[in-house]
Amino acid sequence: MKILVVDDSPTNIDLLCEVLEGEGYEFFFAVNGEEAIRLTPKVIPDLILMDVMMPGIDGFETAKKIKQIPESADIPILFLTAKIEMEDMLKGFASGGADYIVKPFCKEEVCARIHVHLELRRLNQLLTKKNEQLEILNDTKNKLLGMAAHDLRNPLSAIEGFARFMLKKGDDMDPEVRQDFLQTICDSSSDLIFLLNDLLDVSAIESGSIRMNYEKGEFDALVEKKVSTYRILVAEKEIQLRLKMDPIPSFVFSCERIGQVLDNLLSNAVKYSPKGGEVFVTLVEKDDNVRFTIRDQGVGILAEDRDQLFKPFGKLKARPTGGESSSGLGLAIAANLIRAHGGKIWEEGQAGQGAVFIFEIPMQR
Repeated sequence: MKILVVDDSPTNIDLLCEVLEGEGYEFFFAVNGEEAIRLTPKVIPDLILMDVMMPGIDGFETAKKIKQIPESADIPILFLTAKIEMEDMLKGFASGGADYIVKPFCKEEVCARIHVHLELRRLNQLLTKKNEQLEILNDTKNKLLGMAAHDLRNPLSAIEGFARFMLKKGDDMDPEVRQDFLQTICDSSSDLIFLLNDLLDVSAIESGSIRMNYEKGEFDALVEKKVSTYRILVAEKEIQLRLKMDPIPSFVFSCERIGQVLDNLLSNAVKYSPKGGEVFVTLVEKDDNVRFTIRDQGVGILAEDRDQLFKPFGKLKARPTGGESSSGLGLAIAANLIRAHGGKIWEEGQAGQGAVFIFEIPMQR
């Protein structure tokens, strides 16, 4: 904790330092009001001990000017004075003072008042931080609700519309047309479930309640399994998945959550790859980390999209090549899950030459 002592008397300064010796405070000193005004925004002390009677501007006027500085407006100021008249006390509180310490100093009183006001400042700072976090959560909630209202409407409307049509005229429909309608309903339902899962994950991450089951597992086996699954799923786009892996020793990670990250990166690579393209996946051990890299042959990440990559709702200007849906939440979720493992994720491709996503997580937790 930092304390700024403003007093023109070296004797008072020495006495205060002696009283507070051993408390672990870091002290800064000013001998007049003008110096205190210049020093305060540079130091940003946690508490100011201010003598009232000083040459030049007095302690009350100095306090007013310090309170007008945005960086120091919330710093508690304790006046040091031998004057205890009610008029002076009211004047001190009106100038922004938090309390008085009366001369001659009583060690126990000085320590008690300083401790109280430093604790109040600490609690106030904690409350401010919590309020800022609540504002972020509230903003995220509003975005989630806005997204739910907008993006859930399309698949729901498709399901309702096609189902209602089939209820009325299903018996008279051509079998192939009926099959197309059922496929549309099934696809829309899948999109709906996909979006709802992403919304639930973002909500759990923001509230700190997401479940992470860490167990010793085979990372390379998980990657191989996911790539094999996607080789089947990408048959319609005729995309080739190329996998190159080093053997990775087993280590502790969340198989479920890393599988979620792999699903996101693989599905994005497929979504943004042209028909007949290739997706390259590599897995290596590097400096006690496991490094996963995936490179596609799509349009890559545009310069104006880079700041949005790992932010919730950061939808990109580039569109999937096969009309696939995207919630704009997947990369944000992936980034949080990688950070939960003590790792990092980034993109280093060049626009027009495909996207390259890389993540690393430590093998020792």
